[in-house]
Amino acid sequence: MSVGSSHILALKNDGTVLSAGYNHYGQLGVSGNTGARNPVQIIDGLSDIIAISAGNFHSLALKSDGTVWGWGGLFPNNALLSVRHNPIQIHNLSEISNVSAGRENSLVLKNNGTVWNLDSFGDNPNTINSTIEQVSNLGNVTFIDTYRAIKSDGTVWAWGGNSQGQLGGVIL
Repeated sequence: MSVGSSHILALKNDGTVLSAGYNHYGQLGVSGNTGARNPVQIIDGLSDIIAISAGNFHSLALKSDGTVWGWGGLFPNNALLSVRHNPIQIHNLSEISNVSAGRENSLVLKNNGTVWNLDSFGDNPNTINSTIEQVSNLGNVTFIDTYRAIKSDGTVWAWGGNSQGQLGGVIL
């Protein structure tokens, strides 16, 4: 299960995804702006899912073949870049082992231990080429969560705004 700011995702044992909550920006992965109090199954393009992540107003799913699918609205620099009510494959991403949707960005972890920042997936999946950037000076990563990474040596790396001292706190 993954909880966003106004919606939740649940990964079923059969590799399908359920969603519930607010849907104004398409974050449930179903057509229309009406939210869902009871979980609804996301059907279009989603099967064989092994990981999910609910962000602020968008969602990500990782398929067993290493491809990433996204839907909803992404808000880099507080600007609405796209609204997708149905999941679309984010092109030019492969060999991915984990995804993490955040407030205004998302991260993907590649099988080789590198972390990539995904600012938006746009209305045209081919526009993604200019919005994927490797997080520099960060390798040998085994786990990601938005703004945090655990490296193979057990060290925890964090970054972000730190407006509330979140980077200096204890991470368990």
